Amino acid sequence: LSIGKSDKQTEFSAKQLMADTVERVDAAATGHQLGLKTGWRAFDKKLGGWHAGDLTIIAGRPGMGKSAIGVGAAVNAAKLGAKVGFISSEMDAVSLGMRMAATEANVSVSNLRLGTLPESEFARFAEATGTIAKLPLRVLDAPGWSMKQIVRQCHAWSRTGLDMVVIDYLQRVQPDTKTDRHDLAIGEMAKDCKTMASTLQIPVLLLSQLSRQVEQRQDKRPGMSDLRESGQIEQEADNVLM
Repeated sequence: LSIGKSDKQTEFSAKQLMADTVERVDAAATGHQLGLKTGWRAFDKKLGGWHAGDLTIIAGRPGMGKSAIGVGAAVNAAKLGAKVGFISSEMDAVSLGMRMAATEANVSVSNLRLGTLPESEFARFAEATGTIAKLPLRVLDAPGWSMKQIVRQCHAWSRTGLDMVVIDYLQRVQPDTKTDRHDLAIGEMAKDCKTMASTLQIPVLLLSQLSRQVEQRQDKRPGMSDLRESGQIEQEADNVLM
């Protein structure tokens, strides 16, 4: 994976382009995963990992686990040596750190917050905090930030190495311009994320809410039309996981 815009080649001859294309296809055919491993076998089998330049939307209703997947993806990638940036517009940094440690240790976040973690699980929690502390993982506590501010921060990180970004979550990020059409603002922010993924040649995971309408149907399996507030989200995304 490229670590920054200055390292990314943007012009190719037809001969070089086809040579690189054949090399990638050969690698995939021989079982070499092209993308950064997700840490989950089912995801890797379906997606081939997180791919450079891809925008992946992870969508869900509140409390359905989208933040847990975002946290897990960031920690898993960092364990494999990837330099990861996690941007939180919802949780403060300490709350995010608590969730990361709880996920890694497989213990209850609620018990951590209440101070009621069983002694039998505390050793796992302590080990998890030590493991995460050594990872190449940076966290930005960004409530009230606009998407353009977030993109600028990611470009700054890329100067010292950046292999993946997770943003939690789209509807909490502030629009860059005031508009009466919030759906258009959401779509523009999704477009900015896709542009950043392509420019920095990194996978970008963007968490998003689903519309409340999905809860009012008998069949609650979500579809693309349930992405909250903008059809442009699905136009910009390379993958949508719900």
